[in-house]
Amino acid sequence: MVDLTRMHISFTGRLKTLNRKQAIALASACGAFPQPRPIATTQIIVIGTIEKPFTEELSTKKIAYAHEFNLPTINELQFLEWCELKIAQRIQNLK
Repeated sequence: MVDLTRMHISFTGRLKTLNRKQAIALASACGAFPQPRPIATTQIIVIGTIEKPFTEELSTKKIAYAHEFNLPTINELQFLEWCELKIAQRIQNLK
């Protein structure tokens, strides 16, 4: 599992479980640094569902940026699993 703690992340595509504002708030609460778009400090891209007509490539400008700059990508489930782990750790620390 990728540890997103203190990593600069950006989201692309439609997330199935959260809207973008909720995803950004959750990422921040769990210790990541979400950015609205990839920039020089971006370290990872979280990819949701990409919906396009079947004649178009399933990609986005952010995915193209990730490929161009060799940035790792994860999917929404991997992001949520990391969030779940961070929340469980915080709960454990309260006990």
